[in-house]
Amino acid sequence: MNKILYSLFLSVAMLISSVAFAQVPSSHTRQEVADVLTRIVKQEVLGGAVKVDRMKAAGDKLEIYASIGLSYYPFREDNVKAIYDSVRMVLPEKYAGYRLSIITDRHKIEELIPTYYRSSTKDVVRFVNRADKPLVTPQSSLNKPSQGLTGRHIAMWQSHGRYFEQDENLWRWQRSRLWETVEDLFTQSFVLPYLVPMLESAGANVLLPRERDTQLNEIIIDNDEGVDDTRYAERNGSKSWQDGGTGFAHKRDVYLTGQNPFTEGTTRIIESIASGSESRAEWRAAIPEEGKYAVYVSYKSYGEDSADDVIYTVHHRGGESRFAVNQTMGGGMWVYLGHFDFAQADERVLVSLSNKSSQAGKRVSADGVKIGGGYGNIARSVSPHLQQEDIEYDATTSEYPRFCEGSRYWLQWSGFGEDVYTPKEN
Repeated sequence: MNKILYSLFLSVAMLISSVAFAQVPSSHTRQEVADVLTRIVKQEVLGGAVKVDRMKAAGDKLEIYASIGLSYYPFREDNVKAIYDSVRMVLPEKYAGYRLSIITDRHKIEELIPTYYRSSTKDVVRFVNRADKPLVTPQSSLNKPSQGLTGRHIAMWQSHGRYFEQDENLWRWQRSRLWETVEDLFTQSFVLPYLVPMLESAGANVLLPRERDTQLNEIIIDNDEGVDDTRYAERNGSKSWQDGGTGFAHKRDVYLTGQNPFTEGTTRIIESIASGSESRAEWRAAIPEEGKYAVYVSYKSYGEDSADDVIYTVHHRGGESRFAVNQTMGGGMWVYLGHFDFAQADERVLVSLSNKSSQAGKRVSADGVKIGGGYGNIARSVSPHLQQEDIEYDATTSEYPRFCEGSRYWLQWSGFGEDVYTPKEN
């Protein structure tokens, strides 16, 4: 009896093994699919080589995972269908009835068709985060567009930037030197002073993943004690300021991978009022040198419990500029208000905040303020798995102004997690 059961189990195991093996397409099939995709992509993309990383069959589904090079192809409804048809032609006959998915950069290729080129827009909100109020709304500007790009949020990269090269254990430009400049600097020389202001003048909020200020000085003012000789003060009216939990603190001159300044301090909160005696927060510091400085603010978002029209006032040479900040979004990062002229001066109020809002009973958060661009403060070293035993490695900063650095370093300084700025484990 035991021998019969053993033989039965062995037969079942062999059957399961053969079925599982049949579900893995051969390397020859993967290469044929890669060749088809490469020929298609090269029609539109220079050097568009595509690899098939893996193919997975389960039930009546077949998933093909292609390299990111496929995502560079300009997908449209008609050519997506043609791509699927072309791939099916080189698949073994046993997959003829399978439901096929071609995936690149974590998306099916049909999901990468721009909304403008879709005959159906039923999933138009797939990549869109709608907001009734924009992140920042200028209150003092004479330019108040009502159409154009008003209410739009635009993510834009001004160029490449200086980065740490693991294989060479040094900082370098991402692009080669050419005619006494590099693309890392040249491109942003017209994006920052011309393109970004043009979009902002049309009403857009432009968010950059790199430092946008070429000012070499940087001033950090925060409610927590840190490395800066600056002061934060509160004025209580009918409502009082309270501890708001985890927030920003500038505790270090240099940050290593994984160290997040937006988790090393606290934030302050207060209830908003629609009328009555207002409460205020003030950020005070000296300006070391006359010039133009970018002003950033930070706060904690509490979702719909946050006020969506928190008034910040920048006190600069020539007067004051007021901004309504939608604190339901953008919490835990540097939020850009604008560039302003400041005279060299001793300590004084540079930025202030009020708890007056169109809605009472909402949460208003106050945290750090950053003025100026400064120098890079993210230190990098060779990853442990690339280090050699006979070499001593030190973590070093770029020693360049922050606006010269790539987005990876700004994102860490601006509070983003490791899964964003180093998804491939350093």
